[in-house]
Amino acid sequence: MADLRQAFATWRASHPVDSRLYDYLLDSPTLHWKRNVNTFLVDHNEATLADPSHIYTDIDNPFYGDSAIGSWVFKPADIHRTVGLRSHPLDASHYLIDVMEHGQAKATFLLNKPEDSNHSATLTTRYCSDKSLWWSAVEHVFYQHQCQTLHASDYPHTLQTVVAPGKPLTLSQFKQHCPIWHQSQAPTNDEYQTADNGLMHPTRPEKPQGVFYRRYFYHLGRTLTLRPAETERDLACFHAWHNHPDIAPIWELEGSLDFHRQYLHKAHHDAHLIPVIGEFDGQPFGYFEIYWVAEDRLGPYYDVDAFDRGMHMLVGNSDFLGRQYFNTWAQSVIHYCFLADERTPNVMGEPNAAKLARS
Repeated sequence: MADLRQAFATWRASHPVDSRLYDYLLDSPTLHWKRNVNTFLVDHNEATLADPSHIYTDIDNPFYGDSAIGSWVFKPADIHRTVGLRSHPLDASHYLIDVMEHGQAKATFLLNKPEDSNHSATLTTRYCSDKSLWWSAVEHVFYQHQCQTLHASDYPHTLQTVVAPGKPLTLSQFKQHCPIWHQSQAPTNDEYQTADNGLMHPTRPEKPQGVFYRRYFYHLGRTLTLRPAETERDLACFHAWHNHPDIAPIWELEGSLDFHRQYLHKAHHDAHLIPVIGEFDGQPFGYFEIYWVAEDRLGPYYDVDAFDRGMHMLVGNSDFLGRQYFNTWAQSVIHYCFLADERTPNVMGEPNAAKLARS
């Protein structure tokens, strides 16, 4: 039963076109049940009954109530895994946080959030099978329970030099050091090269393969992913977006399928740039370019740092326009740039001043 509840909730969380079936299964106290055995015994023909509702009855919904999945949150535990978390109130100040994966209990935590403390809490680990689940539980506390600081019974090694003895973990510290959202990069050597623009730059790491940023956003109830653009997989979207009358004048990349195929192919082989597709719950919504500024045309125009990153941005799916989405994906792209290399001090943008003046 737990596996079924988890499946229904996962499917509903994927934002299907029509979620009414999942809403009914997860949120209704009762289910409308057809009494097939009774119909057979009394020889009722559903097709000829004047009122066929008589052969249905209400039964308790096993997916609803205290044991139901309605209060579960399903989110990434890292780039590749998805887990479910549920906060079960024990009293006004204490919550039991359960973590499930593939229908099995993987971790349990006790959260103490005093009624007179709106922003601080204490998390005690009762059982935890791996550190990714600890980070997921802490994320749940910060965002589901809206805490700003957190004392924990144990900290991963990476935080022991970050959190001062006796001091809580802050939300800002958590966002800077949480490892579950992004794909880590292999270290590079200290050799420097000269770019085509004449600037020196260090050897860059290999580009990420597959999804390199994946994060659930509680205020949207959606999961954002960033991944390298793939020419054949993403060509149709890329082509349609760049030929849109609102986008073409800004990006100046209006053209044929073959032109856009060649553009993506060139971007894929450009060592200083990552062509990126952004998705919400698997739906492509935008195209971004993350680049190293020192090797870019922007580099000579200011006192560039060797590890500065830059970004170009485009939202082509109108379903994801608006401030709430913009704030989420824009901050996430910037967030990734800082997480990917802790030496990055700045993330630059280069809007067209003439176009801003006309808007």
